[in-house]
Amino acid sequence: MQKWNFHWSHCLMASVHSLNEALAKVRGVPLGTIEAYSRALRQAGVLPPTKRGVGAAPLTPIMASHVLCAVLRGSPTEAGRNARTLGGLVAASSGGGVLEPVLARQLRAMGWADGITFAEAVGWLIERVLDGSLGEYVPEGGDIQIGADRYSHRAWLNWHPTSRIIEEYITGHRETFENGEEAVLPERWANGQLLQPMEIEFRSPWLHEIKIAYAARDKERNREAWAHFREEQKDSRPGDLWGSEFVTKKTLVAISEVFK
Repeated sequence: MQKWNFHWSHCLMASVHSLNEALAKVRGVPLGTIEAYSRALRQAGVLPPTKRGVGAAPLTPIMASHVLCAVLRGSPTEAGRNARTLGGLVAASSGGGVLEPVLARQLRAMGWADGITFAEAVGWLIERVLDGSLGEYVPEGGDIQIGADRYSHRAWLNWHPTSRIIEEYITGHRETFENGEEAVLPERWANGQLLQPMEIEFRSPWLHEIKIAYAARDKERNREAWAHFREEQKDSRPGDLWGSEFVTKKTLVAISEVFK
């Protein structure tokens, strides 16, 4: 994954309180609503103890990402658990092993390592807004959707990417064909742009562990990972509940302003 070039001096100018104010404004909710999430995250150890003004704990993009994860997932009373659960989801192929070449190409195009988490990806996006390089991945004027299912272990990034990423994405689909699997190339307009947005999905880290174990032909590790995955699914909320929440580039911009 690309090394983050974020300067610590930016953190010294940012605080959890300033992030709370930014999120409250961009989401159109009372400041107290967002502060409830931050209090719960401090109590859970996701955020460090803090105070306003001199001596306030510095905020980092990955911390801001976890706050956003908590907000996306639901109630502030479960903010700590939700931030860790959602933030810890790992980039995964929506087509399982069949479409692994597609995911590999997507990660390569973004400069991300296999196994990147949702919190890391969102934190990375915040930094790209801040350093002005987001346009290398999302065309100027384009938007990006950052979303999460509230009742299942799934999150996603969804957008119309730049031409460089599109070419990698299409190459991944072609490589799927070469491996003898049946796949359909994403439809494109005459100018080469995708007809439908590209998506990178994030799912249970145990599914990533299963993939690694399978590739290594480690049957015992594979069995253990499957057992953990099944237990995780049992602990999730009932399957008849559904719902999702998402934010757009507007929220990324609002968060990045906190660090300026």
